[in-house]
Amino acid sequence: MRNPTISYLHFRSYSFVILLGFLFSFCTNTNDKSSKRNADPGLILQSLLQNSPDPNSECVRSYRAEEACLKQTADLSQIDESGLSEILSGNKTSTYSGYCSSLLSSESFMKLNPKAQECVFSCNESYWSELRSTDRCTGQSSDLISGSGSDSLSCIRNCASISSGL
Repeated sequence: MRNPTISYLHFRSYSFVILLGFLFSFCTNTNDKSSKRNADPGLILQSLLQNSPDPNSECVRSYRAEEACLKQTADLSQIDESGLSEILSGNKTSTYSGYCSSLLSSESFMKLNPKAQECVFSCNESYWSELRSTDRCTGQSSDLISGSGSDSLSCIRNCASISSGL
């Protein structure tokens, strides 16, 4: 005779895997074939699975990751939170938290729900972390800032689909 507890646990494990697969395919299903190929669906799935989004904290983390990379460049090796925040905000704030608050209240971000907002910053953090982990935080900062490329844009497009799809 089979143990009903073990069968139940197997069912729950399989249903969780099926749910994850469904969410993964739902989030990466777009009309643009190239974005489907280049997006990082793990970021999208992570954003969906979190219970309560915290876009401001994710924003701060993403700019800390950017700062860590930019500190390795030829032209911004002395950058810190105050300096980068002032550059990003046009001298309106000297903290990432202040910059993130103003960014999240901007018209562009107000169109997105909190999970999608958080997802966008996860894409940004992923870009900068990837550069650091592959030792590519060198050269001029402007090359790194403008070089986020199609992978980041695809990731952000998929974040926007979270806002419209859920």
